[in-house]
Amino acid sequence: MRDTIEAVLEKFRPGMQADGADLALGSIAEDGSVDVRLIIGPETCLECLLPDDDFARMLEFTFRDEGAAVKAVRITRQDVAA
Repeated sequence: MRDTIEAVLEKFRPGMQADGADLALGSIAEDGSVDVRLIIGPETCLECLLPDDDFARMLEFTFRDEGAAVKAVRITRQDVAA
């Protein structure tokens, strides 16, 4: 499942990077919950990013469409701007 999730994140990564952000896979729990880190850089366009709830749902649906048994996605913001 990890490979599938990483492959999906790779599809989203260029769009995030265009806005100055990045994505990293956090943990995958046995219950199918996935933590994704949204890395906020010093030049991130915060107004350009989707709300975390909407982005989590989008990722969740895409993970499932790709065959990963994901039950939920949690977005955690990591600010590296400082």
